[in-house]
Amino acid sequence: MAQNEYRIKHLRSDLIAGAVLTAIFILFGSGMLINALNEGSREGGLIILLVIIVVMLIAFVGLLRKLYLGRNEIILTSAGIEIVGLGLFSWEMIENFSTVEDDDSESVILHFKEFAAIRISLLGLEKNRNEIIDLILAWKGSSDFYYAGHKKE
Repeated sequence: MAQNEYRIKHLRSDLIAGAVLTAIFILFGSGMLINALNEGSREGGLIILLVIIVVMLIAFVGLLRKLYLGRNEIILTSAGIEIVGLGLFSWEMIENFSTVEDDDSESVILHFKEFAAIRISLLGLEKNRNEIIDLILAWKGSSDFYYAGHKKE
């Protein structure tokens, strides 16, 4: 890890639990499919079961890929904040940021000076809301944006 950046990653334990649970569903579904084929069943339910197995297999591969690559969600640098999949946003572009708590998740909302806000889910990240607020404020340097507060929806 470079000294001029701070990476906030997904919790490995969440990714491992998701991969294990998905693998169990794949094995269970495959067993049901094999059992149904051995009994000579040719009903339409087999196609649905096969589709479910394929979807779970795709999810399993995605979770393993995230786990293997150690994918970062948020990267803080002296230049700005990088959101995986969205790109780098310089500190000067940001007017302020806030946090929002829904029924079962929390998010950081970046409000920009010249375009719409971006909502970043904090679900499954290795840092909690207060730690992420402190990190953003510490990394923003001399930029004049501010923390606008927290609200519950």
